[in-house]
Amino acid sequence: MYDVTAPVAGSLLLGGPDSQGKIAGWLGPLDNLTAPPMSVGLLGDRQVLEDLHGDDFDGYVLRGQTCNARTGCCFTVYVELRGLTAPLGADLSIESTGCNDPTMSCDDEVWGSVSVPPMPPSTTTTTTLPPVIKAQFDAPSGVAIDATGSMYVMDGGGDRVQKFDASGAFVTAWGSYGSSDGQFVGASSLATDSSGNVYVADTYNARIQKFDQDGNFLLAWGSGGSGAGQFITPLGIAIDGSGNVYVSDQHRISKFDANGTFLTTWGSQGTGNGHFMYPAGVATDVSGNVYVTDEYTDSVQKFDANGTFLTTWGSTGSADGQFDFPRGVATDSNGNVYVADLGDINVLASARVQKFDANGNFLATFGRGKLSSAPGLATDGSGNIYVADGSNHRIVKFDANGALLLTWGRVCASCS
Repeated sequence: MYDVTAPVAGSLLLGGPDSQGKIAGWLGPLDNLTAPPMSVGLLGDRQVLEDLHGDDFDGYVLRGQTCNARTGCCFTVYVELRGLTAPLGADLSIESTGCNDPTMSCDDEVWGSVSVPPMPPSTTTTTTLPPVIKAQFDAPSGVAIDATGSMYVMDGGGDRVQKFDASGAFVTAWGSYGSSDGQFVGASSLATDSSGNVYVADTYNARIQKFDQDGNFLLAWGSGGSGAGQFITPLGIAIDGSGNVYVSDQHRISKFDANGTFLTTWGSQGTGNGHFMYPAGVATDVSGNVYVTDEYTDSVQKFDANGTFLTTWGSTGSADGQFDFPRGVATDSNGNVYVADLGDINVLASARVQKFDANGNFLATFGRGKLSSAPGLATDGSGNIYVADGSNHRIVKFDANGALLLTWGRVCASCS
């Protein structure tokens, strides 16, 4: 059992001997959960998770990673806060991720529980945390918002689409694993048109499926291959104001009308303008321009509606305007472009969203420290941004300035 004490009211000190030494780190104060002081790099990330015991949970979980400097034992630490105001109950879970020293042994998993005392009245502050809407996702990979504000989520690991209304309430779901109409295999993204129809890039079935807003199957097109109207692994999908459908696939973009009739294609393998190494996300703006993210070249390319190259920006790195595996891309009504950067998979919560103008000039960045992955991205009519945070099995909503507004979902106990 790990000792957990609160020597400073409103804070937690995590500590206690493991099999070879001691781990210690501060969590708190409770009114500054997003950036707690740390003694060993512990707990810098607030995440909304499912109850660690598999039960319903209405609080918050803080997750961090730390290593014992003397033994090399590394751990992932979860502190589960039950409730949102002091005094809080909390559960503690510390899971070993291995020892650098093979002669040492680390406890595989340790559980404990604590009670956090209230802060003194003189120092008590009111903390407003973003609301959480209960939902269940398994690695959501895409998100789309229709004209009414309804949200559609491509639940990639669950091979289904989930729909929520403009208030965030669950409405319906459809889909299952398979290759029949209305089934999916590894579907990556989805988009909506002005009539509320939903289009899904059914990646490993090498096709596009179209549904009405209630999930009724309408049609499908595509087959495996590299010919006109065929797909290898369609990843991104977008709809323009005329109802045309753009799909990213291997080293090209294919364009169709709303009924799946092939119109044109552009791109080939390469790193030059108009070429792609791994086109992933695709989006259109109010002028009909098309934006494509390329994960392998860490860039965004902009085209007109006929595939004529217009401009490009981005390079590999973590500075403003650089990317580390960009995937999701979306535009707003003002012509701004948002790009979701998957980030370094070896760094906790390193994903982010960057905002650019229509010419690729950097404007802002947000989400780092809050997102562990960001394969899908969408905007609504009010300029809010929705991110499919796949690794955390949730959808996160930000305002146009990057302030966290709302989350749907939690990490499922069975998801790794």
